Amino acid sequence: MERFDIIIVGSGPAGISTALSLQKRRPDLAARMVVVDKAVHPRHKLCGGGVTFTAHPTLEHIGIPMDSIDVPQIRIDTVRIKYQDRTADVHFPDAFRTVRRNEFDAELVRRARDRGIEIREGLAVRNVEHDDDGVVLTTERGKLHGRVVIGADGAKSLVRRKMDLPGPSRVSRLVELLTPEDAQTTDLFQEHTALFDFTPYDQHVQGYYWDFPSFKDGAAFMNRGIFDSRVRPERDKADIKATLSAELDKRQRPLSQFKLEGHPERWFDPAGLYANPHIFLVGDAAGVEPLLGEGIAWALMYGPFAAEVLDDAFTRDDLSFADFGKRLARSSLGRGLAFRTRLARFCYSRKPGFFRRFWPAIPVASRYLAWRSRG
Repeated sequence: MERFDIIIVGSGPAGISTALSLQKRRPDLAARMVVVDKAVHPRHKLCGGGVTFTAHPTLEHIGIPMDSIDVPQIRIDTVRIKYQDRTADVHFPDAFRTVRRNEFDAELVRRARDRGIEIREGLAVRNVEHDDDGVVLTTERGKLHGRVVIGADGAKSLVRRKMDLPGPSRVSRLVELLTPEDAQTTDLFQEHTALFDFTPYDQHVQGYYWDFPSFKDGAAFMNRGIFDSRVRPERDKADIKATLSAELDKRQRPLSQFKLEGHPERWFDPAGLYANPHIFLVGDAAGVEPLLGEGIAWALMYGPFAAEVLDDAFTRDDLSFADFGKRLARSSLGRGLAFRTRLARFCYSRKPGFFRRFWPAIPVASRYLAWRSRG
């Protein structure tokens, strides 16, 4: 059985950010670390692909500035907010970049490997068990022992399930598809604009419909989908496939002509539990923000926090992570996630028509949210 000080399960943005943040903070610990993933990059990954400006400081911190990431990306400078017949364009220079996650994640893995991070792809973890000095991972090719294991393996996290944490599942729902477009004649491409349409809220969707310009294999596509946060799980559940079909019909894009895919996203609960002795969660395995379902930036932001926690734990030789929840709540990461969760619970618990009645305030609130995030 191979032994490591730290094993990170998952090589998406949260796992790679954690690995590179630890390498920067404690290179001696990073030298005794391995990242494992059941997938082989580039792997298929469902996601709207929006890397918001909030990700840029973390990418700078781990030495991979957004402008240095060599994958096709479209800069979004305007966010178009829509509800029924009302539309507002809110201008945020470089609000986010749209990327394809298979390309973006593969580039992060390549850069991390170039810096000496050991990453083992195509290695699925089958079981997670505690022993007297850490955690044993049973994989397809034998067992690995880690004094600390970090679950960065997404919303369906095996590590999380094996931790048997109490509490509700807190899972959002997303469905999406790609439609081929002419970038020269499509206004969202020409104007570097992304659409967030909250009209589906009237159909019990606790979220919105989106149109994000993107490229795939050099061709222009519109990434279209529905985000349903379910941050109020006691409310009626939307038929998101039917709602998406209706939105596509408005845009002369019949659902039957395209491949529809769906995936979950776990949202952050300030009262949630995220750690056991010798093991804790980051990224989508722990939870991201449920207001807009912004996953990539928040997953990346878990990295520096996790590195700080690991540094302190190994320095004190206390791997219980008994204070993990308190540390997370006090951190800028935890405060930001908690604020977005509270705001989502407020917005998505209103009666239908809320967005119409408060329409004049919505662009102002959007600018405030952007300002707070930049701050």
